[in-house]
This record gives sequence, C-alpha cells and structure tokens, in this order.
Amino acid sequence: MNDTMFNTKAVHWLAGILEGEGCFMWVRNRGNWFGPRVVVKMTDLDVITRCLNVFGIGVIYGPHGPYPSSPNSKPTYSWAVEKTTDAIGLMMTMYPLLLSRRQEKIRSILSQWQKYERKAV
Repeated sequence: MNDTMFNTKAVHWLAGILEGEGCFMWVRNRGNWFGPRVVVKMTDLDVITRCLNVFGIGVIYGPHGPYPSSPNSKPTYSWAVEKTTDAIGLMMTMYPLLLSRRQEKIRSILSQWQKYERKAV
C-alpha cells in the first residue's frame, strides 16, 4: 500500500488514529480569529508522517521536549490540520467512522463554524 495515495484502508487507519489520539477542536487566538482544528500528538514520527500523507493536508510540528519535568520522556510530534476548509472536510469525511463522543464533538464544531461563517458574511 502506498501511504501517499488516498485509499479506503488508509482512511480507516486514520479514523482509528483520530479516535485514539486525535483532538477535534474549535480554537480562538488572542484576536478575533476563530477556526476548526484537527490535531494528533504522539511520540511516533512515522505515524504522524503517515497521518499527513493519507490526505496530503496539514503540517507537522516538532519535535517538542523532552521536558525537564519528565527527563525520561520522548520528544513529541504533532500533525495539525489548521486550514478551515481542510479541517471541516476532514471532520466530515471521518464522521461516520468515529464513535459517538467524537461525532458529538464534530457536530458541536460544525455548529460553531456555521454560526461564525454567518457572522463573517
């Protein structure tokens, strides 16, 4: 399987990673900017890189740490989907493959996004 090609197995693999290690969020910076985000954070750079390659969207951050408070910890890496259209598209694509808690979070984010988009017009 070529990890850079969009395929059903890779999408289901990513759904499992998002279910276990993913975070769906609505973020606001210190200004008036709001937006949806999808983030996976872990110590396995190969897994983070594969997350990026499944759809070819997002960015990789890291390594972060190890932190002085945890001298035996490994560095962590993050895959973040920050572009609004990419994050919303990813959430909608993954939605039917996720369990109810993640689906509820996505519904909440989509609701916030719709309200924000109406105000922006």
